[in-house]
Amino acid sequence: MTRSQGCARLPSESEGRRMATIRGIATAMNALKPEMKKAYKKRVTSLFDQMVNDLGKNLRGVYNSYRWARTFTGTVRPSVRSYNPTMMLNDPDAYHYIDKALLSKNADRYASSVVDGWKAKVESKLVELDKAEVKYFKGGTFLITGTRKGDRISIEQQIITNVSSKGTLFNQFPARIYVNGKFVSEKKYKEIYR
Repeated sequence: MTRSQGCARLPSESEGRRMATIRGIATAMNALKPEMKKAYKKRVTSLFDQMVNDLGKNLRGVYNSYRWARTFTGTVRPSVRSYNPTMMLNDPDAYHYIDKALLSKNADRYASSVVDGWKAKVESKLVELDKAEVKYFKGGTFLITGTRKGDRISIEQQIITNVSSKGTLFNQFPARIYVNGKFVSEKKYKEIYR
């Protein structure tokens, strides 16, 4: 089979190291998924409990609430079911509850999207990093170390969970990059290693 017929090329040595590094990071992040799922469930449950406290068990007026409409729609609603025994509008016996199966499914989806997003973010910083090691510290902080063109590289990466103005959970991945022990901005880092 010739190259034009679809023969795959073998990765170069540096590409092989990079792929191994990325696999190591993905493994480290996948190990963090249970913690992310737990945090997601805790956050959604807490938000739901606050809504019930403010609006009552039937969440009356949630879609008109300045405080809760976006958060309910963007974060809480996908994990909530409602129960209305009479099927009548504004039934006082109607209520909302968290569906554990839906919450678990949404937590899985959330954790996977965080891992994929973080992996892509770190991948852009790890181009050609040799002998990379990833260490996880409790609280969503990672330390990635390695060498690049003879320089010692350290990347302190954090994972921060926030809620957008539209009520959707999202993550930020701030990082501090050190070259031979000195802090450099991401822009400067990219300039140094073009």
